[in-house]
Order: sequence, then structure tokens, then C-alpha cells
Amino acid sequence: MMAMVNSDEKYDTITSLYLIRGIVNCSRETNELTKTLLELIKIIYEIVMQPDGSNIFVIYLSWIANVGSDICYSLDHRKEIVKILMSQIDVNYNFNLDNIWDYWILHNYFDILKNLETGKNIFCDKESPEIVEKYDHLIEKINSALNSANEESSSES
Repeated sequence: MMAMVNSDEKYDTITSLYLIRGIVNCSRETNELTKTLLELIKIIYEIVMQPDGSNIFVIYLSWIANVGSDICYSLDHRKEIVKILMSQIDVNYNFNLDNIWDYWILHNYFDILKNLETGKNIFCDKESPEIVEKYDHLIEKINSALNSANEESSSES
């Protein structure tokens, strides 16, 4: 596993739908979904953590977007998993567009927004107003990062 830490492939591996599904499936089978999911996330966190925290933000964002729109799980399971992930993500994270993890967000911008929109009914649950607030903040953050990147590229031309 240590070989992955310095590999360029870690970005695709960590954010892949197959890894996410594997972790979610394993967590669901334990009958302690929250505890198991957080333990597995902690392992990934320890393997790939960067000092600025950028990669963990992207991992959470990717997983939230993918699980929220993944029809392999029941609506109740998706809500539970997204709630766990949303409780962990730092929506006040500041993007650094020179960082490869943050650049991943721009590179996958439309897919992320499409997945978040597809799973909107999961995020915008009246029973969890804090998740609705985080969801809105994430959308705002992603759009802001794209606008910053567009302004930066316009000023360079």
C-alpha cells in the first residue's frame, strides 16, 4: 500500500467508484455502518493525507457525489452514508488550484455537479438542515473554484 502513496495513480484509485462501493459494501455488512465506514476512511486518510488537507476534502467530495447518485444502494442507505460523509467534510476548506487534488475538482467539475444534483433529494432532507447547509456551501465552493480558475486563465491570455 505504501507504493501507492507516491504514485500518480492514487488519485484515480482513491476516488474510484469501485473503491467507494467496496468500502460502503464492507461497512454495510458489519451492522455497524458508521463505525466501520469511519474506520476505513481513517485508514485511507493515514495513507494519503497531505499536510494541507486538500486530498481528504477531495476524497470526501468525490465519495459524497458518487454515493449520492449511485443507484446500487437504497435511498435509506445512501442517506445514511452521505450523512456520515457530510459530517466529516470541511466545507470551509480553501482551494489551491496549483494542488493536483484540487485540480481534480476542476477536471471533474461537471460530473461532480451532475452527481450532486442527481442526489439532491438525499442532501436536501428537511430532517437534516445542517446537511442542506453543507450541500449548498459545497455547490457554492465548487462554483467559486471554477470561477477563480476561469478568471486566472483569462488574465493569463
